[in-house]
Amino acid sequence: MKEAPDWPAAASISMIDREAFYRNVVHSLRNGVIAIWRDGSIAVVNDAAYRILGLDADPSHIGRSFQDVLGRDHDLSEVLSLAFTEADLPNRAELRLRSPSKAIGYTLSRIADRDGRVSGAALLFKDLTRVEQLEERERLRDRLA
Repeated sequence: MKEAPDWPAAASISMIDREAFYRNVVHSLRNGVIAIWRDGSIAVVNDAAYRILGLDADPSHIGRSFQDVLGRDHDLSEVLSLAFTEADLPNRAELRLRSPSKAIGYTLSRIADRDGRVSGAALLFKDLTRVEQLEERERLRDRLA
């Protein structure tokens, strides 16, 4: 039987190491993540989000308005705009992006602190274009059969 790796005890991990770990978790996800502060400024954009949206990764995006980075008429700008105005946020919704032309599945969640005060929002999304193409092929095959 393999011995478990010698991980540091959680209590001994510094705040800086914890923040680095959390940042690595977000950037390692295969799904896109965009998190914004309550004022609409970008807190986090992971590599998958840049790839799915066809944007160049740019550290200067952090702190800027999501509408300035994505464009005010971008489909995801419209979704993120709902974060603080709608009572019920989309969970497992789908959207066809106009640019780039892709189908995505997404969830929009508010981020609250320990006291329940909303400090931001997170948009998690996945490129469903390939899945949609396969489903369309299957429907076509069924019609032709």
